[in-house]
Amino acid sequence: MLLTFAYKHRRPHVCPFIINNKTLNINIGIFEFSKTVFHELIHYVWRGGMPRWKDEIRPDYVIAMKGKIESCRLDIFQKLHFE
Repeated sequence: MLLTFAYKHRRPHVCPFIINNKTLNINIGIFEFSKTVFHELIHYVWRGGMPRWKDEIRPDYVIAMKGKIESCRLDIFQKLHFE
């Protein structure tokens, strides 16, 4: 699976996204995360990182991320809930 990141005023960047089906560890580029830490990373983005989203208003791409995760049937996204 490939992830495409688009940065403001930059070209999109494609990054490999690999799930180890036995360990459920996730590799994004050179970084490896356990399922728990990966879920924490997704929650961090959902909350807006630090200092959080202004007035709790999330950008469209974050809302889209949530929708894609909730509709995805991959084991790695099971039991991931948004508050």
